[in-house]
Amino acid sequence: MSEKWVILSSILMGWSLGANDSANVFGTGVASGLIRYRVAITVTSIFVIAGALLEGSKCVGVLGKVTELSTIDAFFVLLASSVTMFFLTILALPASSSQAVIGALIGIALWNGNPDFSPLYKVLSCWVLTPIGGIFFSMLLYKPLNWLVLKCFRSFLSRNRFFTLATLLVGCYGAYCLGANNLANVTGVYIVSGFLTPFVGVLIGGLSIAFGVLTYSKKTMMTVGKSIVPLDPFSSMIAVVSEAVTLHTFTQVGVPVSSSQAIVGGVLGVGIMRDYRTVNLSVLFKILLGWVSTPLTAGVLCWFFSFIKGEIMNILEIFMYRFPVSGVETYLFLPPLVMFLASTVTSTGGISGAFLLLPFQVSVLGYTAPGVNATNFVYNIIAIPSGVYRYIRDKKFSWTLFLSLMIGTLPGVFLGYYIRLVYLPSPRRFKFFVGCVLLYLGIRTLWSGINEFRKKASQLSKPKGQIEGEKFGLRSTVIFDGKSFSFSSINVIIVSLFIGVIGGAYGIGGGALTAPYLVSVLNLPVYIVSGSALCSTWVTSILGVLIYAFGPLSTETAKASPDWLLGILFGLGGLAGTYCGAWLQQCIGSSWIKVVLGLIIFTISYSYVAPVVRGLFS
Repeated sequence: MSEKWVILSSILMGWSLGANDSANVFGTGVASGLIRYRVAITVTSIFVIAGALLEGSKCVGVLGKVTELSTIDAFFVLLASSVTMFFLTILALPASSSQAVIGALIGIALWNGNPDFSPLYKVLSCWVLTPIGGIFFSMLLYKPLNWLVLKCFRSFLSRNRFFTLATLLVGCYGAYCLGANNLANVTGVYIVSGFLTPFVGVLIGGLSIAFGVLTYSKKTMMTVGKSIVPLDPFSSMIAVVSEAVTLHTFTQVGVPVSSSQAIVGGVLGVGIMRDYRTVNLSVLFKILLGWVSTPLTAGVLCWFFSFIKGEIMNILEIFMYRFPVSGVETYLFLPPLVMFLASTVTSTGGISGAFLLLPFQVSVLGYTAPGVNATNFVYNIIAIPSGVYRYIRDKKFSWTLFLSLMIGTLPGVFLGYYIRLVYLPSPRRFKFFVGCVLLYLGIRTLWSGINEFRKKASQLSKPKGQIEGEKFGLRSTVIFDGKSFSFSSINVIIVSLFIGVIGGAYGIGGGALTAPYLVSVLNLPVYIVSGSALCSTWVTSILGVLIYAFGPLSTETAKASPDWLLGILFGLGGLAGTYCGAWLQQCIGSSWIKVVLGLIIFTISYSYVAPVVRGLFS
């Protein structure tokens, strides 16, 4: 059984860190009104990933010196740390991920009986110096920069513009330092245990932190930005500068420290320079209590998890199952859990979870036979119907467009099946094909998210119109919201035929590939395209399963029959995740989710395409 599922604890830790510690970058700027919240989380996500990729590996080494870790030990360390961070995030308290991880490491070292506390003296001294460093740099920079700003920008308008630009630039630097210093807290234990390579660990950590920033960071931002000391624009800029410089200093030392302690130190330094009586001591005491309780809670939790590790593993073994068709051996709860999480995220950005399901089956479960495509189709059959019903109920389903898509897509699936079994039976060739498809999807999703940022909110609002009439022919017509839209049925059929070939070979219905053409080239409203494309994906998936299950090309070396049970489990998780994704989209919108999804999909495609390309030139 592959243990790759344990990275779920790392992803949860990254989410918790991003949701909590992003407040330390732009909390003061958002609270003071200089930077809009959406701009702040987008910029933070980008520069966190950059910092993790460029300097994230510098602080990893210290974690491996406390105790020797197996993969399961590393899992419990991150599970205890992430649970601690999660509850402190829910309470809107700035918490220290570094303290949580070190506390958990101490807990498991005590249980294993092989602790080495000598490296902790360096870590503990850096923890003490972190808030002091924030206070020091804040007090050092406050008066000189204040004099310089007053000297160079005399009018209120020019000064305010400077503060906005400076806060944005300083926030970018702070986000970069956050990714560089705190990446070790997310995937460091897996890197030092040898479970993840440095590059993969850095990438997973950076993307997980970015996703936490995007989804659940506002409450903690306002706590840091407003509750400790009321901040004006200049003071917020100084606080973030002092925090960033402190973090970057300790990154070069090679010790992951608390960005929360650094920013609170920066805010306190500003409060001392302005008027120490403005410091909210009750809030400060609450934050200090969180800092003290973080390592203690994480340490106790990790010790407890280690204490019951045997019982936990015995319980897990009850759910271990070997799927007879695919040969995949995994826990029964893992397929629905993974697709619940994946489809919650992807459906928020308007993307089918089937795109990420295939890489998960290939790379994590090791399922590379042609039957993996058919299993992907089974997922679509289970997960899609509720969405199609919603479009039909709301009268936003075009039967004319659906018919045109079907005429082209269904023959394409037969050709895709033939290509998959004859030309792409080997895992290497198939991975390269998957990477090329994902490369297109990743770029398109990223570009779509960026374009949505440029549009006004009114342009993104969903109209209340319905389809009032339609006519099928060589040039079909659909009347929606009082407006008439026409398109060439021949063009749609030809494009659908090509996309059906790709979908049949990949294991998707092709709706996500067809919709961009219908919207951007034929200028059809997305509100009538979505339902028809989704339903065509569902019908195509039914045909795809039948072809792969009963087609003539299946052999012992290239088994094409679907693993029905595995596909149904994936589908049930996707069904629940799609429902939750629709709710989540109303809370946070889709544009920044698309940006992160685009980066994730692009990264997966790179991991599949790059080895083949390097092999051609080596």
